Amino acid sequence: MPMNISNSMPIAKYAERKERNPRVAIFDYFADKDEKPNHGDQVEDIIRRTTGLEDQFVQNYQNAYSRKTSEDDVFAATESKTQFLDTLRAYTIESVTGFYDATRQNLQTVMTTERNKVRVVNQSQSQCAARISRPFVNKILKDEDFRMKMKDVFELPARSHIDTVAEAFLNEVQGIFDRSTYIAQSRNQYLETAKKAHDSGIAHVVTSGNLGRLTAHWEQNGIDAPQDAYRSVLANDYTTVIGATASQGTITTRDDKAATFTSIYAGTEFSMHGVNVEVADDDPTKETFSNGTSFSAPQATALIYEMFEKNPNLSVPEMENILYKSTIPVSGTKEQVGAGQIDPERAMYLTEQSKFITGERFAALADATHSMVAV
Repeated sequence: MPMNISNSMPIAKYAERKERNPRVAIFDYFADKDEKPNHGDQVEDIIRRTTGLEDQFVQNYQNAYSRKTSEDDVFAATESKTQFLDTLRAYTIESVTGFYDATRQNLQTVMTTERNKVRVVNQSQSQCAARISRPFVNKILKDEDFRMKMKDVFELPARSHIDTVAEAFLNEVQGIFDRSTYIAQSRNQYLETAKKAHDSGIAHVVTSGNLGRLTAHWEQNGIDAPQDAYRSVLANDYTTVIGATASQGTITTRDDKAATFTSIYAGTEFSMHGVNVEVADDDPTKETFSNGTSFSAPQATALIYEMFEKNPNLSVPEMENILYKSTIPVSGTKEQVGAGQIDPERAMYLTEQSKFITGERFAALADATHSMVAV
């Protein structure tokens, strides 16, 4: 019986009243009026505290999707190999196309809204094959009955090791990413819109994700996942991907290191502090701190907003070049921290200089200051 793919329904809409002249947009999940501060509310709080922007200058967008096929449907679809693989394929495709489509529709709204002055979009959300596979691979590691069913599904010998079964599952999901025409169509439509936003001067800041510990756990169990399985679907030429670092509690940043949770192989370009970041709480008198690339990305967003305010003529590639020249070496691989940790003061200094120095002279100045940082 042929499978009927039901595309997920993207939820792409204003999460609050439409602001008249926003400068920053946030794509995320926001709480309803009677809910406690949710993920997007915490991201907004970081941006507003860092920049001093009032609420009217930050526009929030719900960025989500609804699936016809659930995680429980996949777990339950073990009567036959065909049933399981069809259900897994539907779940994967709906998860990815919904994410792409919601992001694309919100980007389109940002670009077409009259009098819109948004220069930066923050999206502390991520999607990849490893994220989709996580609950199922972890079940393979812990549940012998489920593991035996997966051996049957992937036609593996009964004595196959746990890591072989997990790798078969990961390769199957990554294969869906690579082969699906539904995903390819959504990706291409998203990339077309993302390029338009990029070329119009809108920076799109996204998070690398928090799969670092998961990757380490899987590798300790001997699981050799395809590196592309960890790559964020939003890591492309038109986004700025931010990872997380951890301060060591000293007066210098030179001993900072990659946060253990920051995703590896996700496409990270730059990093900011993401450990013990103050976040909004439902009790305004209470100080609450949290960890995650979700909270390092909005710090980068706030800095980029201030860079564009300092020099409105900066293009997105010029902004990223300044960020690159403003990085500080930290402990961690390139896959974890990208070019390094951003020094906001140096970034603002180079942005100021960019207003008066152009071309080769500015490149020489930026290279010189970057060399001083790296010493």
